[in-house]
Amino acid sequence: MPPQVAFIFILAGVGLITFCAFKFTSSQKLIKGGAHAIGTVTQATWRMTRSGPIHNLVVSFETDIGENIKFKAEVGGRVVEVGYLFPVIYDPTNPQNAKIYLPEPFWGDLSVQIVIAVGLVILGIAGFVYSL
Repeated sequence: MPPQVAFIFILAGVGLITFCAFKFTSSQKLIKGGAHAIGTVTQATWRMTRSGPIHNLVVSFETDIGENIKFKAEVGGRVVEVGYLFPVIYDPTNPQNAKIYLPEPFWGDLSVQIVIAVGLVILGIAGFVYSL
């Protein structure tokens, strides 16, 4: 592998690791400072991907001060219908910043992205070393 290509792999991996760190930090802030509620699915559609169905949801919940909020979420790997209840975590200062409070939406994508990022860095370093 030419050194320039190896450098691009390393750069892409480091960029993805940086993105994951930002995403992890923002999720941690929401977990530590967030308020909890029970959300109800008001709309549910799905699409098929290589890894299975992904459900596109509109979830509504009521904040601690009685404000009704709706937000969009994606959930994979489970059948979700209108009326389904989910635990929700939201930013009390900005309730539109809400997420379904399950391990999958918080850590599922992040763990896959970290594995890909580390693989890119290792591939880039190996390609760079073997090109010398």
